[in-house]
This record gives sequence, C-alpha cells and structure tokens, in this order.
Amino acid sequence: MAERYNTRNSRPSNSMKDVNDNALAFDDFMGVEADSFLDRLGHERDSLAGVIKKVFSESSSAVGLATQNLIPLSRQYMSVVAAQADIANIPAGSTTYVRSLDGSSLADEYVNNAGTLVPTGRRMPSQAEIANVRDTADSVNRRTEGLRTESESAYPLEITDNKGKGLAYSDRMGLFNFPGGVKTPAINVDKVASGTISANEISATSEDGDAYLFPEVDRAGRVLFGTYPDTGKKIYLGEPLHNHRGPLEGDFFAIGDSITAYGVAYSGTNNSGTSYAPCVRDQSWHAWASMMTAGRLRLKGISATGGYTVTQVLNTHVSKAEQAATTFCVVMCGRNDVVQGIDVETVTIPAFLKIFRRLRQKGIIPVVCTMSAQGNSTSSTQRIAEHKINAWLRAYARKYRLPLADLHRYTVNPLNGDWTPGWNQDVSHPNGFGARAMGRALADGLKEWSAPVYAPRADEQLSPAISNNLLENCLFLDSDGTNPAGWTVTKTGVSAVAASGEIKGNAWSLTGHEAEKTVTLIPSDRLQLGFFAKTGDALFELYLISGATHLAGIRDWKVSTEGFLYFSYEFTVPAGVTSATLKLKTTTAQASVGQVSLLKITELV
Repeated sequence: MAERYNTRNSRPSNSMKDVNDNALAFDDFMGVEADSFLDRLGHERDSLAGVIKKVFSESSSAVGLATQNLIPLSRQYMSVVAAQADIANIPAGSTTYVRSLDGSSLADEYVNNAGTLVPTGRRMPSQAEIANVRDTADSVNRRTEGLRTESESAYPLEITDNKGKGLAYSDRMGLFNFPGGVKTPAINVDKVASGTISANEISATSEDGDAYLFPEVDRAGRVLFGTYPDTGKKIYLGEPLHNHRGPLEGDFFAIGDSITAYGVAYSGTNNSGTSYAPCVRDQSWHAWASMMTAGRLRLKGISATGGYTVTQVLNTHVSKAEQAATTFCVVMCGRNDVVQGIDVETVTIPAFLKIFRRLRQKGIIPVVCTMSAQGNSTSSTQRIAEHKINAWLRAYARKYRLPLADLHRYTVNPLNGDWTPGWNQDVSHPNGFGARAMGRALADGLKEWSAPVYAPRADEQLSPAISNNLLENCLFLDSDGTNPAGWTVTKTGVSAVAASGEIKGNAWSLTGHEAEKTVTLIPSDRLQLGFFAKTGDALFELYLISGATHLAGIRDWKVSTEGFLYFSYEFTVPAGVTSATLKLKTTTAQASVGQVSLLKITELV
C-alpha cells in the first residue's frame, strides 16, 4: 500500500517524495467519500464529494429564497380573503399584493405573519394618484415662482421676481428685509410685484444693539445705507455721507509726530520746559492755517509726540481724534519711519491705511498730508522712502477724494530736494517760516472743503452788559493815544493807539511794551478768544491765563505775519476758574493788535 513521506517541505518543492505525496493527496480528493482530505502539508481541504454537497445545499437555499420572495410577488390577489386562502403558497415572512378596493392605490402590500396576512402600510400608487401628485407639484411651482432657498441664496428665504430681481429676504435673525433698509419681524402684504410692495401696514423696529437705524446692507453685511441713531447722520458705503467735499464746518484736530507737536507753546525750545498748552507758537502750521483763513478753519486741539512712527501715532493719537469728533483730522507723520528705516510697504503704509479708515468710519474726514521737506540729500535710501510715502499719500487722497495738504510741495527746495533755505531748524523740523508755508498748504488744501463761515469777531464796541463780548473797549476807541483804557501797563516801551484802515476801530502798536487786563469768568462757559495781530520777526505774545492754567492764545511767536491775521480759539472755562488775565507782550519788533474779544459762544442743540 502506498504511503506518504510527509516531508512538510515548504512550497515550491521538486523533491520526488513531495511529488509522491501530491499524487496521493489528489487521489484522496477525487476518491474519498468523506467531505474533506489532508494535503501534503497536513492542511484539511474539501474533497470532491464535499464540494458537491455544498453546491447542492446552497442551491436549495437559493431556491427557497426565490420561492419565499419571488413567487409571492408574482401573485396578486383580488381580495384579502383570496390571498389568505392561498396562504400555503405564501411562505412565512414573505409579502404579496392585494388589489385595492377603494381605488386609492393600485395594490396594497401584506406580509405572512405566522400564517396570517397583515398589511405593511406600503402600496403601489395608481396612475390617478401619480397624476394628482404631478398636478400638486405644478401648482406649488406656480405659486412659489421666485422663491429661492438656502442652496442658492445667502439668506434662508429670499423672494425674487421671475427675472431674479430681489424683492425681499428673511435674514438669519428671522427679520424680513425690504428695499430702503426696512426690517420687520412680521408683515401683512397685500401685493408683491417687481419694484412694488403694497401692504396695509408695515411695522419696522430697530433694536438697542443696532449700530444704525434700518440699515440697507449687502450680502456680506457691509452697510450700504443707514442712519446713526444718535446724530441722524446718514451712512453711505460704510462711512458717513457727509464725508464728502464741502461746504463743511471747518473745525479740525491734529495728530502726528514732532513736526506737529512742536507747534504747542513751551517755556523752552520745541517741547522742552513747561507746557503752555493750548497756546500755540509760530511753529504751529495748524495755527497759521487758522489765522490765514480768519478762523474759517478752527483748530480744536493737538495730540502728537516727538519721535513717533506712523504705527505709534495709530496706537496712541487716533483715539484722541475720535474723542474730539471734529469734521476734519489733519494727519502728518512718516518722517520717523524714514529715519528708522522701517519698511514702507509692509509697515508704514498699512498703518496709514488703518489711521484713515478708523477716522472715516467715525465720520471724521482725514486731511492727508505729504511729509514736509526733509534733509535727505546725503541719503539715497531715505530719499527713496520719503518719495515712496509721499506718492502713496497723494494716490490715496486722489482715490478716496479726500483733502490733501501737499506740505512737501510748499516747502521743498527745487534745487536739491531739501528744505527751502531758511525755513527749517534742522533736517526734519520747520522753524516759524517753514511752518508759515505749511500753514498756507493746509489752508489751500481745505479751501474747497470748508464752508465760508468765519470765526466771530468784535465788530462794534458795546458794553458787555448788552453784548456777548466780555471785554470792554474791545476796539480801543477809548484811549489816551498811548494805551487803551482798561489795560494795565506792566512794562513801558513804545506804544501808540491810532486808527487803522486794515481793521475796525483802532490798532494798538507796541515795541518792547507789556500790558495786561483782568476779566471775570463763569465756570463751564464756552468762550472764544479772538484778535487781529500783525507781528514782526521778534517775540510777540497775547494769551489768557488763570493762575498757572493757560486757556488760549499765542506765546513765543517770533515770525512776521506779513499783515493782520485773525487768531481765534474756543475753550470751556474750567471748574473753579472765576477770573483770568489777558497778557500782551512785545520785544524788539513792533507788533499791532486790534478787535480783541472774549466772546461767549452761542451753540445750537
């Protein structure tokens, strides 16, 4: 009898012993009556007999399933009674169909549940039912034409005409939005047509948290048109509608670096010593602009710091401008970015953008200022940065239709690109003469923007009891020919009071002469100090002070005004201040003053 060697050699193997074992294993596969056999590696395998048994078993199962599922489905009964009578041909758990008696469907499905037919609730729809569904869908389509849902719209519900033109929409807060910025939680509409919404009543409310009253917004939530609830000012394209060219009120605030900061009067040079704020000196180009326009442009305040970059001005001084809430804000900085080598494209310009955008969004019109002349002739790197910044500033003002004070154009020496000779105290800062030129640039830049409304003046000499001027003898009509009545001389120099064809009343001309006048004040009163002054190139001062508190005026002014200019400044009398002294001082150059007033401001609510 043949026997296996059982070498258990792994495959493949050409050993004759393994060939012998394979032959015997195949013989077992073909001839054994058992369901399995062992191959030469000892693994149990299906024999031919076992394979045949499995095929027959699975075939029987398939036939059973067919009998259970297909044969009953092929049968349809005219009634449940007929189907129940044939239950022997409906295997348990399988389903069959019975024709519908009421005609609501073609046939109803039943399942054999332990010998009893039970309805499953499913049915075959009839043609009539299908036609009815189609008619209903067509009716809905006609009634909801123009209704778009979330898959095609930014809003949960949007109503359009048949051309896709929007009529109204429901936002994610559940409010209905209609043309004109109307929002309402409910609406009773009689008719909706393209361009027309008719209703007996539309009720719209604005909630406390709303930034604007009934805003019209785009799909990204940006305000197209709205109303400030506290001021009534209109918002157009994200910023107040009045942020457009004049005629506008001429009040302005100033922010920047030392070129602005040095305009505030101090006891020492530039910003050294004791501050005399809010008094200004001849380095204040903002004060020059106000005086050159006779108060048509009114300086309301200055917030600036020497050495600050554009980013630092953004972080520190823009908030002060927002609090001042003036019509205009004069923005001039950038010099320190040039000196420090700060990247213009990635740092300086983005900071300027943020400054201008914040102001515009607050309803404040930025006055874009190019940098005044700079002594960069020895540095090509600084010169390139200087012109890159100035070019961008001009382009920004042009694109957004903003006022531009081109300080560079008014101060530059055309021969070398530095300061006009005699107009600067160092490579960065103007002296009084340079500030005078910059003031002219600012006045010219705002000329077409501001309304031709000028600061109040003392145009007639009346008693304070019957006028709003707290100063007596404001036109110097009462005098001894040397000094006007009501003033106390504190230092005698050359002095004369005489008529002048340039101003109303008399002019008081002085050289090396000092005088003062005390006036009674009421705390919280809004006042304006105003006077005409014609100065020479020597120290001139005329200011109002209470104790050590300066209220308004000019100090440390050493540059000629080239004729009479009108100074004016508004302020609020501080708490506890009941009197103040008006001080006048001249030195080596003759100066003349006239129409001096301290007017109580009339304000409309």
